Amino acid sequence: MQRLLASFVFVGVSLVLNAQHREIFVTDTDAMRANARKHTEMVHEAAVLSAEQTAQVNELYMQVERQVDGMNQRMAMAGMSEADKKVEMVPHWASLDRMVASRLQQILTPEQYAKWDEASK
Repeated sequence: MQRLLASFVFVGVSLVLNAQHREIFVTDTDAMRANARKHTEMVHEAAVLSAEQTAQVNELYMQVERQVDGMNQRMAMAGMSEADKKVEMVPHWASLDRMVASRLQQILTPEQYAKWDEASK
């Protein structure tokens, strides 16, 4: 009976440790901040942002960076090849593009968004 109980405990602990090992941890990096800043500057060049808008747009692009990092981690854990990653990312990129456009429409004035939309084509 003790061996059976010990086996169950071992299996349970192994499952917990394995599950914890597969957690995704996204940490903001200098590269992520630089990429978000680059995209924010592109929007600013097209639409001339206020300080508040600049902060909001930068945070939007940081959210994108975090989501992409999380997706990259998941794909790496799954052992996906670079070719498979590219295929898998197609719908994710489309979804991120829609999310960015939607948030920019909320952050920018209609005139600013029209300028950005034209410049980003």
